Amino acid sequence: MSFGLGAIRSGFEGSNDFELESEEGIQFGYTSRNASGEVSELLAHDIHYQINDHKMLYHMRPEVGLYKNFGQHKVLASLLYAFNLRQPLIKIDYSSISYFKEFYSAQYQLSGSFASLKLGYEYSF
Repeated sequence: MSFGLGAIRSGFEGSNDFELESEEGIQFGYTSRNASGEVSELLAHDIHYQINDHKMLYHMRPEVGLYKNFGQHKVLASLLYAFNLRQPLIKIDYSSISYFKEFYSAQYQLSGSFASLKLGYEYSF
């Protein structure tokens, strides 16, 4: 078991914060037909995008690892989870989405956290 702190260059250049609004709706390219044959498109009426300008991502990184020796053979497994210590990289807020004349809302975000599973095999001679 180990614990660490890490930093990764994000690759994002600059921040973006913008909104799209449309009474008619912006088509997402998804069209569907219900059981009665009525056709509808998935339309967004109010969308807010926020992309942060983090140059570096800072993580807390706990890791758990196991290994087992079988004579000259060794099998290894390690699980790591990295928690992003800053604000999410991307947030998308769909405040108003219509589908078959019903209105919905949804929010998505990319936190910048990640998990890693490492498997290994070692042969000694």
